[in-house]
Amino acid sequence: LISGFSEKIQSVLILFVTIPMWINTLLRTYAWISLLSDNGVINRVLALFGLTAKTLMYTDFAVVTGLISDILPFMVIPIHTSIRKIDPSLIEASHDLGANGFQTFIHVILKMSIPGVINGVMMTFLLSISTFVIPKLLGGGQYMLIGNLIENQFISVGNWNFGSAISIILTLIILVGLTIMKKFDREEKEEDVILQAVRYMDEHFSDPELSMAAIAESFDLSTTRFSLSFKERMDMTPLDYLTLLRSERAKVLLEHTDMTVRDIGIQVGYYDSGSFIRRFKQVTGITPLQYRHSKMKDHS
Repeated sequence: LISGFSEKIQSVLILFVTIPMWINTLLRTYAWISLLSDNGVINRVLALFGLTAKTLMYTDFAVVTGLISDILPFMVIPIHTSIRKIDPSLIEASHDLGANGFQTFIHVILKMSIPGVINGVMMTFLLSISTFVIPKLLGGGQYMLIGNLIENQFISVGNWNFGSAISIILTLIILVGLTIMKKFDREEKEEDVILQAVRYMDEHFSDPELSMAAIAESFDLSTTRFSLSFKERMDMTPLDYLTLLRSERAKVLLEHTDMTVRDIGIQVGYYDSGSFIRRFKQVTGITPLQYRHSKMKDHS
């Protein structure tokens, strides 16, 4: 929803989402107590309308509400960041190909925002399993999360050995979660790099000096890693993609101009006609001259 607005409005909405994070968790929890207690704001509003007061404190609803309000920004922000990176032309292409809004969401938006969803899930999971203040204050000590169990072992029971063992297990879970987040962050970063590289190649394919090593170095990737990531994303190597771009441009020049094969080769980024002819045949299966003659026959 946030991503559907203009950049200025998006910034304001994200500000509204993050404002609660500026307040200490304990203060926010006490604010919920003042809202949900038997004499709280919600029950007073119900009384004004002649409705029966509800018991909201020390219930599942109170604990879940407190947890959601506390960790929701950590889910919203990663998803919003991923959605903002989606190229709008992909969504337009989906509609042009006949997909409705739901199909576009499932096959384009959701699929391309998966890294943000995974990061959000891991962040909220790590925060929720380690919290103990919210379940204790809003749940009245009736709900035992891992954080509450650890606190209970150290403060009430005095079993420091068991408490320490659970703390170590919790630490290991957090480390595994951070590793997963790091993996998806790296994959998302590489995906962004590939998209930027594709745009760069689209704009500079006619430059004879353009090389895979130079492109990879400009994005802080090794040539091997860049080639593997590019092939995984585009189903072809960077060199094949560059050859395809040059061949498509050469087709236009062969069909609509009287330029020689050598001049066209230079125009699309080859130093000599031999390389141009070889690469063109690799893509089309015929030589440039054969392509020109076939188009001349079609027009005649």
